[in-house]
Amino acid sequence: MSQQPSKTQANAEYASGAVKDNVGKAIGSENYQAQGMENKERGNAEYNAAESNKEKGPSKTTGQLHAVKGAVKETLGSTLNKPSLEQSGAHERRTGNQQVETAKAGNVAGGTTDKVKGATKEKVGQVTGDPQYEAEGKGDRIKGQAKYETNK
Repeated sequence: MSQQPSKTQANAEYASGAVKDNVGKAIGSENYQAQGMENKERGNAEYNAAESNKEKGPSKTTGQLHAVKGAVKETLGSTLNKPSLEQSGAHERRTGNQQVETAKAGNVAGGTTDKVKGATKEKVGQVTGDPQYEAEGKGDRIKGQAKYETNK
């Protein structure tokens, strides 16, 4: 595992392990399979570490809440002729909208990562003749595509 957990490095480690594991199965080498399993476990551990170390950024839900709250304050300020309330509401609405867009961008990136990881697993499964691994990869790829599509 690298000093700073990285999803990209984790996915590469996992893919490397998957190849070793399946090649070991194909050639009957328990040692090679064991090395592959170790690589996959290290990849999963690094991926999980990267996920848990990731600063919890803005969420779409929180952003939407702030945008609506800000719009209400802005409207009330305008209606009641309270410029400070109107300005405060406009600022909160803009901040909320920015939070929504930032969260969506993060989800697009996560979806892209999941698509790549899934496609890699799927191809490794095809090449090695492992239908279960191929199916897992297809599931990951589809999940990533859905995450990407709902946030682009």
